Order: sequence, then structure tokens, then C-alpha cells
Amino acid sequence: MENNLNSRRKMPAAEVAQALEHGARAQRAGEFERAEFYYQSILRDHPKHPDALNLMGTIALEAKKPAVASGYFRKAVKLHPRNPIFLYNLGSAQLLMRKPQLSIETLRKASLIKPKFIKIWVLLGRAEAALGRHEDALAAFDHAFALDPRDHAVAVERAEVLVSLGRMAEAADVFRMAISEGK
Repeated sequence: MENNLNSRRKMPAAEVAQALEHGARAQRAGEFERAEFYYQSILRDHPKHPDALNLMGTIALEAKKPAVASGYFRKAVKLHPRNPIFLYNLGSAQLLMRKPQLSIETLRKASLIKPKFIKIWVLLGRAEAALGRHEDALAAFDHAFALDPRDHAVAVERAEVLVSLGRMAEAADVFRMAISEGK
């Protein structure tokens, strides 16, 4: 009798792409267990598949397990160290793990690769603020705000940093602008 584990065929590339698509669709629908099934089926045969690793990390973040997520993201980054999405996700997990300095280092790498990726600058601002480095946080939020001055969420976070710096008049102006444009 042949051992089923040894005779099982490896998932071909076309099936991998299909499994990624089904997993992503399930994940967007909030069906995380189903999405995980698809990603794990890929990783069973292709343990170094960077997209499956990254997406497993995003599921772990959804489950509020940043340390698990970080493990997946680190593996994906090791395979593709210049992928700004993988770096952003790793930086996000590191910040959630209360490791803002590590997050900053990761996000700075991502910002060099894709400087117009606004989410990197927002997260970098949050990480700097977490360390009490409000001037650096403001610089990151200013960069994000320059990329999209209509982003009200960025404006509010920028204003909050201005408050932390004691620059109340500037913060009030930013809050007023965000409120008036939000109407």
C-alpha cells in the first residue's frame, strides 16, 4: 500500500493562484477560517510562498495576534525584502506588539521603496508618537498630509500631534479645516 503523503502531488501554480484568489475573497467577506484554509493549503506545498505568508499574517492581525502575524510577515520580507506591502504589514505588527522602534526601522525601509504610500507615513507617525518623539511624528504626518491633503483622518492625527507639542492654535486650525471639509 502506497503512503498517501508521499504520493500526493504538489499544488501546481495555476491552483496556487486560484487558492490565493479564493482566500482573498473569503478574507474580504470576513470568512477568516475559510481564507486560512486556502492559504494553508498553499503553504503546505509551498512553505515559502510570500503572498500566502503575508496573507496569513493579515489574518493573524485580524485575530489580534500580532506576534503570530509578525512571524508570517518576517518570512515574507525575508523572501522579498523590497516589497513595501510586506514591510508595511510587518511594521504594523511590530507597532501592535509595542515595539515602536523596530516598527520605525521597518517602515523607514518601506518608505524608501515606495515614498508615496501614504499608509507607511501614517503608521510611521504613530510609531514616532508612541516613543514620544512628537516632532518626528509631525514630520511623518506632514509627509502623509502632503500626499493627500483631503485625508481627514491624517489631518486629525496631525492635529493631535500638534496638541502634544503645545501648538494649540495650529491644531485648532487643522481640526477646523478637517471639520469644514468633512461636511
